[in-house]
Amino acid sequence: MTNSKTDQSHHISDNISDHKAETANLRLIAWEITRNCNLSCVHCRASATMGPYVNELDTKSCFQLLDEIAGVGSPIIILTGGEPLLRPDIFEITRYGTGKGLKMVMAPNGTLITKRAAEQMADAGIK
Repeated sequence: MTNSKTDQSHHISDNISDHKAETANLRLIAWEITRNCNLSCVHCRASATMGPYVNELDTKSCFQLLDEIAGVGSPIIILTGGEPLLRPDIFEITRYGTGKGLKMVMAPNGTLITKRAAEQMADAGIK
């Protein structure tokens, strides 16, 4: 996988040999989709910042990564952060993953969950 300012291409298959791709059973991916967070918890291992971090994947790159993941399995994908609900495109990304047959889950800190946010989470297929 590459993660630079000029090349945001990500290829899961680059990291899995042909043999493993045929026999592996990908079950769970914890994806730190953003470091942006509205809290600064002492106990949190994430390097939270306010605002997107350098090289944070754009929406198109997130879709490409989900395509790659769907190409090798149908794991549970836990969207973490930071605070995933601070990402403006989070529901677009989760709907895309759900449409690919992926099991999309979110691990928010809970402070931004309103009735509307809960409805959006359900509509996007978040479990």
